[in-house]
Amino acid sequence: TKIKGIFITHVHSDHLDGLLFLLNTIVGRRADAKFKVFLPNRELHKIIISYVETLSRTQFPIDKIEFIEPTEGEIFSDKNITVEYFMTKHIEKSYGLVIKGECKALVFTGDMSGGLRGEDFPEYAINNHTDLVVCEMAHFEMSDLEKYIEKLDTEKLCINHINRLSKYEDVKRVNDSKKYSFPIIAVNDNDLIEI
Repeated sequence: TKIKGIFITHVHSDHLDGLLFLLNTIVGRRADAKFKVFLPNRELHKIIISYVETLSRTQFPIDKIEFIEPTEGEIFSDKNITVEYFMTKHIEKSYGLVIKGECKALVFTGDMSGGLRGEDFPEYAINNHTDLVVCEMAHFEMSDLEKYIEKLDTEKLCINHINRLSKYEDVKRVNDSKKYSFPIIAVNDNDLIEI
């Protein structure tokens, strides 16, 4: 499988650390790799390059791995998919993603504001049919999220980035209530979700 783009929503360590190790592995082992890294902080680009060069003891292939600071709107497109970034209010430069391809649409909310007080749930997910919405739940409760769930026209809602065990029970309770026409699933690392 060829990587064409890596899309980072914001620069908190729990969303960024894996990138360092992935790039180190690629730089050290895949001389033919060519792709773009969308990273919402231009200052970090040089730091990451220096870090990877130190770890891999190899010059970073800046001609093959391009860092781009994203803005709102379409940022990536090829013959299979388009990727759009939209702002959230989690931190100053934080984003979610809309990914479209082959008559399918997926929304990845990225981290949103605490308690959803910023009312930054993605408008695309509310105003359009989607095949999948992946929603973080580290910074608010299920009760905060339900007013947005009611507005969704989706085939599946996956909740990730859950920071308390009791929130898993909340997700299960809401799904088991059958109040919504789509499944609501608490997902974990390595889960496979088909759309």
